[in-house]
Amino acid sequence: MEMVKTALELDKEGLVLLAHAFLRLVIEDAVSPGALSRGESRRVVKAGAYRFLRQAAARDGPERVWFAVVGLDPEYALRKVEEMRQERGRRKAAG
Repeated sequence: MEMVKTALELDKEGLVLLAHAFLRLVIEDAVSPGALSRGESRRVVKAGAYRFLRQAAARDGPERVWFAVVGLDPEYALRKVEEMRQERGRRKAAG
């Protein structure tokens, strides 16, 4: 197997990373300003971001537009976030 990536693969990878970074900024912008101005904890801000993601996956509203802009499927993103949360929970329970 050849371990060298083609320029196209690198471009795709870079675009995905850029899309993820952009989406994160959008979510933080949608959630954080109010929470941060009120002095909310990181946990509250993360809960707001998770709520934003669930709303984007559940309905065709303004939250979903940002996913369309960057070409990500909100259902897929939500599924991955939930998998990561479950994995973290299992690791904490294991020790």
